[in-house]
Amino acid sequence: MQHNPPEQDLAARLARAARRAEGDPFFLGHALARYRAANRLDDEGLAAYLECTTADLVSLALCRMPSPSDSRFRADVERIAEHTGVPPLRIVALLRSVAALYALREAAERPTGYDTLAARDQDGEEQPEADDNA
Repeated sequence: MQHNPPEQDLAARLARAARRAEGDPFFLGHALARYRAANRLDDEGLAAYLECTTADLVSLALCRMPSPSDSRFRADVERIAEHTGVPPLRIVALLRSVAALYALREAAERPTGYDTLAARDQDGEEQPEADDNA
């Protein structure tokens, strides 16, 4: 039985962990996956956007997601950039894009006043008669 060199085994394990991180909002991998899907990118396209290599994406995916409301956001992004080699402004741009996608989706899923009125009208409540004397 042939064994892979230890560095190939490690790279494969890290790549699997990065893919698992896509499903966990604790990790940057989650934001990377949302951005990749929203923009119909493959790993090469995402790496080009982030000005990094596809290998850097693995390291980036396994980093903790910085909280935009945390006072340490900037320091966290700079630390991530230093660790992964991804420019900090590219990381921030991606995180802002993903945050905007979430906000738009939440707004689209939230019922508006018109939706509530339409639902009430369909429930069979009588509508007030228009006053012809006004």
